[in-house]
Order: sequence, then structure tokens, then C-alpha cells
Amino acid sequence: MYSIPQGILSKEAELALLERIEHLINDYLSHAMLSPHSDSFGLIQQKELIKELGISLVTLHEWERLGLTRYCPPIEGTRKVFYKKSDVMKFLSITNKE
Repeated sequence: MYSIPQGILSKEAELALLERIEHLINDYLSHAMLSPHSDSFGLIQQKELIKELGISLVTLHEWERLGLTRYCPPIEGTRKVFYKKSDVMKFLSITNKE
């Protein structure tokens, strides 16, 4: 367990804070696992990705120009666009190193 340096918080306050942090993490993880947009293929829809990352469609198109791969169903007339979550994570880690 991580311990805060002595003197900043009482032991009771430290334990209460750590319990609250653990509760928040567990809530977040259970919400992420039960999200209606999570799937076994590791894909996320374009509009969900934009919302999740707080970016604009223009930014996402720039990322595609820089190498992020988009996936579209092979059905004529469909407008849905997907991205692999792993591709997005790789792309973000590559662009952060430059």
C-alpha cells in the first residue's frame, strides 16, 4: 500500500482517502467494462472516440493523414467509421515521443 509521508495526514484520514480512491477506481473500471460501446473486437466508433478524447473531427482526420487507420464496414451506403483502440493507443504513444 502506498503511504503518504508522516505528518501531512492522520492515519485515519490517509486510510479514508485511500479507500475513496480505491472506490473511485473500481467504479470507473466497472463502468468501462459494462459500457454499451465496449466490444470484443477492440473497436470504437468515430463519434465515441471524438467524445472520449475530447477532440474534433478535423483533428481525427489529421491523425488519419498522419497514419491512424480507419475501418469501415464493407456494406455499401454505411457511414459508420471505426478505429481499433490499440491503433489509437499506439498512434498517441508514437506522436508523444516525437
